[in-house]
Amino acid sequence: MSEASSASDDAGSDSRDLREYLQVLRRRIRVIVIVIAATVGVALGVTLIQDDVYRAEAQVLIAAGRADTIFDPTTGQRNDPERALQTEIEIARSASVEQRVPEELRGEVSITSVSDTDVMGVRSRDNDPERAAAVANAYAQAYIDFKREQANGELDEAIAEVRKQIDDVSDQIAELDGQAALDPAAAPPLQPPRTVLVAQQAALQ
Repeated sequence: MSEASSASDDAGSDSRDLREYLQVLRRRIRVIVIVIAATVGVALGVTLIQDDVYRAEAQVLIAAGRADTIFDPTTGQRNDPERALQTEIEIARSASVEQRVPEELRGEVSITSVSDTDVMGVRSRDNDPERAAAVANAYAQAYIDFKREQANGELDEAIAEVRKQIDDVSDQIAELDGQAALDPAAAPPLQPPRTVLVAQQAALQ
């Protein structure tokens, strides 16, 4: 196999890698949009369930139910909405989320799904209706903050990886240009892989 052919194959492989990283980046952006939108999805109600005992419920929208979430973009397998919602409920019950709740608002809460929806309900009971509301809302907000931080972290990692790929493409272009400058006769065979790399570079910038 010639050097130009090998370079073209490498460029094609890099192109596939870049497309994969861009897909990851776009998925991370959608996650952040959903998490930020979840803040709007927080609703709060307080109900007197028995003498001097009040129950408050904060509701958090977990997913927007878009068509592009039917299949997992990583595995290609059909997503299980019920399983995904249960996973988010377990996250909301975790110590990592509770650590974000102010100490004075920590208490016993019940976190379950709302029937036939992508909504998670966070319930709290207390003799004081205002405290019941504050506790439920604090846990719901702690979950949202945790998911936002997680999504931002994953997005930063994806952006860093894409930037690394951009630098790699720039280095490959510079290497091809160096080879062509040293041996002008080799320039024409090097042009096809260089064209592919330049197209990648333009798409990423």
